[in-house]
Amino acid sequence: MEKRENLVNINWFPGHMKKASIKVEEIQKFLDFVILILDARVPYSSYNTFLFESIKNKPKLLLFTKCDLADTKKTEERIKYYESAGFLCLKVDYYDKNKRNKIIDKLNTLVSTKREKNIKRGIKHSIFKGVVLGIPNVGKSTLINVLAGKNLAKAANTPGVTKSVNWMKINDELYIYDTPGILQPHFENKEVGAKLALIGSIRQDILPFDYLYNFLLDFLKSKYKEEFDKYLNFDSSISNDKIIENIAKTRVALLKDGKLNLDGAIRLILNDFKDAKILKVTMDEVC
Repeated sequence: MEKRENLVNINWFPGHMKKASIKVEEIQKFLDFVILILDARVPYSSYNTFLFESIKNKPKLLLFTKCDLADTKKTEERIKYYESAGFLCLKVDYYDKNKRNKIIDKLNTLVSTKREKNIKRGIKHSIFKGVVLGIPNVGKSTLINVLAGKNLAKAANTPGVTKSVNWMKINDELYIYDTPGILQPHFENKEVGAKLALIGSIRQDILPFDYLYNFLLDFLKSKYKEEFDKYLNFDSSISNDKIIENIAKTRVALLKDGKLNLDGAIRLILNDFKDAKILKVTMDEVC
């Protein structure tokens, strides 16, 4: 089984992320609202405190995506937590035919105070500018396409698809900047990095293989043992190495030399977890 040194910290901040973060700082003084997209599976870990510091005083809408892959009860708990902190929140179901109108209604709420001030000043037609922010692979491009009503932004289930900052028109009043997924320059908390790798927001191959799968198995055994046992079809109360061996024996083809394909078994369980084939899960606890 492949082994690497234990994870100390993660650094993945490509040039396009740095460029985009600088652009956000440059335009923040012109912004009337901010859309923050959070992955419901990691609603805390996907909140980029480094980037959001520059727009902390702007009216914000927190959009929760990937809710169909997350623990419904914990998603509701996290939304209540953010709402109690003064945030406007909305769960996004991209299969909902009324999703665009629901989001625009929330944005209108965000800019209502400024709109009323403009009307009192005699400005009948206002333009409100915003920005869409989020880490990679949380559904930003899909959101842009929903709001624009067209396939303007390229979407894919892969981190790092969007590379530049673009200006988009929602309607005659609302305009938004679309940005690439932006991570923090580095993660002091290695567990946050592991969670983001497990859901596909950063590439799994930049992490130590043994740390990543051990983190996942320990989490599933601790928080979702019943569901995990059902997926495995055996009791997970054994060592992680034994779990991987059992998966290799029952679900993965042998190597050419007849040996167990342990790395293949690990990749299988990592992919099944990311695609919610094991269970719907939320990895962050409510504070």
